[in-house]
Amino acid sequence: MGSSPSGNNIYNKPILNCVEFHQGKSHFSEVYVNESKKWTTEITQLIETDAVLMSVRAPVGDVNIINRPIVIGRGIAGLIPQINIKYLFYYLSLEKEGLEQNASGSTFKSITVKGIKKHLIAVPPLNEQTRIIKQINKSLVLVCAIKQNQNELNLISTNLKQKILDISMQGKLIPQNINDEPASILLDKIRAEKQKLFKEGKIKKKDLEEIQPTLDEDNAYYQNIPKSWSLVCLKTIVYILNGDRGKNYPSKEKLSFSGNIPFISAINLKNGLVSKESLKYLNDEQYNLLRSGKIKKDDILFCIRGSLAKNGISKFTKGAIASSLVILRSYNKRLISPLFLLAYCNSTQISSELNKYNNGTAQPNLAASDLSKFVIALPPKMQQHKILRAIYRVNNIVDFIK
Repeated sequence: MGSSPSGNNIYNKPILNCVEFHQGKSHFSEVYVNESKKWTTEITQLIETDAVLMSVRAPVGDVNIINRPIVIGRGIAGLIPQINIKYLFYYLSLEKEGLEQNASGSTFKSITVKGIKKHLIAVPPLNEQTRIIKQINKSLVLVCAIKQNQNELNLISTNLKQKILDISMQGKLIPQNINDEPASILLDKIRAEKQKLFKEGKIKKKDLEEIQPTLDEDNAYYQNIPKSWSLVCLKTIVYILNGDRGKNYPSKEKLSFSGNIPFISAINLKNGLVSKESLKYLNDEQYNLLRSGKIKKDDILFCIRGSLAKNGISKFTKGAIASSLVILRSYNKRLISPLFLLAYCNSTQISSELNKYNNGTAQPNLAASDLSKFVIALPPKMQQHKILRAIYRVNNIVDFIK
């Protein structure tokens, strides 16, 4: 079993009389251990020869082969084999569940030398071990080829889905119905809804102002959109809200990993949704102090700093956003589908608009005022739902083939 040197004797670069140090399994790969970038002069437990390293602390049972001298810490055990090292490695790779059963601990599982020693292993004759390793190596070649083909298929699938999304956002995926109410009528309804919200004091006068779309000389993306569609700026159809960046903005140290009021940042936006992984939470007092950036169900959260254009739809009825995000909120979800907005945010139409306002700095960022100028090809209301259903059906077929 390993034994950790004192922190004062661990270095980030090699020095005289030092040895590479591994505390746990963080540098395990598929077979051989990668370099740790840590060295020590305190030789607590040295592995001098080829060995199988086993993770003995949460997680228990992961194995790798080491083929150079290293010092191991408390998270690893070194197994010096008296049999074919590759045979031992592959055998133990299949025994993780059994090794975990020999572990103990309620919060973090760990296994002792005694627990490892009592684990049974089937040992064939040495020539049979060699034959088994050769057969495994042949099989692994096939596995690698399958993985490569799968990766290529995944790439084709991703590109195909993106193409489907793009042609749908240009009105080319589904047939147009001349009886559908045109987008110009939809815009009139949105304007009426905004006037109503303004009179109720829910939006400001500046939110009523509209911006005329500005197209580049090369506006191929918007050519030949259906006649019933309209080109508008994002500001015309959605309410864009910044987060609170004032004195009441909560510091990371004061956020919790549990609670009922999520505080969402770009790291939480995954696959078009808000992931609870690494999600932090506000308390009631912190939430009540915020003057803006409070989310509602079906808001689209859009990153304008760092991971530019990363996005997701909120299913939370209450929460707030970090300063790197803005909220895109339909003035009326019956008029502009939040899922259609989400589709727009993932189309290359967004990429085209981003290029107009690229500030060229090392840290990508976009002003909310520039985001409001983004052009969107707006279909009639009924077309929005037809487009979403068509995308869903075609993507399901692609996934089935994949």
